[in-house]
Amino acid sequence: MYHPQIRTFVLAAECGSFSKAADKLYLSAVSVMKQIDSLEKRLDVKLVERNRQGISLTPAGEGIYQAAKKVITISEDAREKAVRLEKKSARPTIYLATSLLHPSQEVTKLWEHDDEVDFPFNIDLVPFLDGKDGLFNILEKLGSGVDCFVSTFPDKLWKNQCSFLPLGKYRCCCAVPCVHPLAEKKQLKLEDLDGETLLMIKRGSSKELDNLRNDLVSHHSQVTIIDVPYLYDASLFNRCVQMGCLLEIPEIWGSVHPSVKVLPLEDYTLTFGIIYAKESSVEVQAFIQAVSALLERDQDGPAQ
Repeated sequence: MYHPQIRTFVLAAECGSFSKAADKLYLSAVSVMKQIDSLEKRLDVKLVERNRQGISLTPAGEGIYQAAKKVITISEDAREKAVRLEKKSARPTIYLATSLLHPSQEVTKLWEHDDEVDFPFNIDLVPFLDGKDGLFNILEKLGSGVDCFVSTFPDKLWKNQCSFLPLGKYRCCCAVPCVHPLAEKKQLKLEDLDGETLLMIKRGSSKELDNLRNDLVSHHSQVTIIDVPYLYDASLFNRCVQMGCLLEIPEIWGSVHPSVKVLPLEDYTLTFGIIYAKESSVEVQAFIQAVSALLERDQDGPAQ
């Protein structure tokens, strides 16, 4: 992106010698001198003074030297950016749906800030609204317009419709209105829920939450459970605050509503992961395999 004579001149100026510059360039000293002479003729200015110690820059040469360094830096940066863009444009794009309650960072954090991982996919985020209509719309587009999204998995509802790659587990929590007496606690036990009203997704949606419900029904009958749809939206948080009751949620939703405090509930957890179409494209299958490899790497720990 710049004339080779510019590089030769800069190196000669920094070495203070034609012969030293020639050694670094794997050229003869005569070849370096000819390049500098040619550059002086093209610019019509004298750039260097010869002396017994080597060379020194003229005032004009010093000005050209400072400008040339900037030209080289800008040119190299532009070239590196162009190379990165060329590589990026050749990568397949994965369309990852995201919402307030289905955050995409659970996937992207697997490789971000990791200089050792050059993840060979472009990620395009597709925003959607939480709730029944928004999520059903994404499910209808899954495999066509949308490739995947992150969610806890309602195994009893979606197992025949979607594939699922587990990423980890969220702690099962309760959203508690900030003015509620339980908000002073740091963690909840099942007995803390005695006498309380708990909003919870209806039975038959999730095996993990059914286990929690079974423990409550069997050993804590004083807890009033009100069924809510699996497809949560922000209105449920408002309902929790307005009723002064508790709402079962995964810990990732801890900052969704400013008027509730989110407290972990004993040792109960919810599996979350990537939901994608059963009949997915080759690119999506490769993406899932790549994410699986990252998960295995993280589980095995750094190489010794």
